[in-house]
Amino acid sequence: MPLVNRELTRPLAQLLIPVADDSWMMGQHALHWVGHAPTPDDDLFEATRSQTYLRHAYALYAFIAELDAPSFGLTIYSRPAGRWRHAGLFAQSCRTWPEWLIRTYCFESFDTIRRRALHHIAYAPLTALWETIDQERRTYASEAARRISQEARRGANQHDALQNALEQDWTDLAELSEWGAPDEAWATWDIWLLKPSVMRQQFAELMTTHFTASGFAIPGELPPANRHARHHDAVDNGEATLADMTRTAR
Repeated sequence: MPLVNRELTRPLAQLLIPVADDSWMMGQHALHWVGHAPTPDDDLFEATRSQTYLRHAYALYAFIAELDAPSFGLTIYSRPAGRWRHAGLFAQSCRTWPEWLIRTYCFESFDTIRRRALHHIAYAPLTALWETIDQERRTYASEAARRISQEARRGANQHDALQNALEQDWTDLAELSEWGAPDEAWATWDIWLLKPSVMRQQFAELMTTHFTASGFAIPGELPPANRHARHHDAVDNGEATLADMTRTAR
């Protein structure tokens, strides 16, 4: 399945590696809650969610490998820590159930925006893969929102716990809009929706709208992205500085 234009292979892989790594990390975290969730229904859902996230990560890793990009070193179990490109927030474990509910909504919301942008890459095998992933995850974002609302209605203590979890994650949410893709990766494809500044705006609007409507206090605007923050990188030179979120769209 190699691309005809070899100049597009590396940028496409750079766009997909963070998607796969984020899904892999969230799948591992979901597995942790199997047997520890509040209800049997929650247990079953987390078991299914874990399998879904991990299956999608494997599918993306296989796709990247078929791009004929062996230099990316994408063997899951042999990659050193410095060659992962997951978002820092998704690598953090959640100690409480409210924290996990907030984290899963953040992930589903962000990943939906990211996949929607990547749909604009007109490459048939990739389009087919997104369609499969979208079909299997079609209810996950709404289910994450429903579970937060359900937990908040249980009482003031649960609502406060969710509010605290949101505030704890808020600072790290800015990093998600960077999503680990080097400048040249999204610029090569010249897709406006892939620009970090555009994704950041969409994500901020979605988060603010949902949590305000659900009765939560937004800690403020999403903090500006840290230009000196670093993602795990999967390219030969190790880590790469994140894109500058202050750049305006062309």
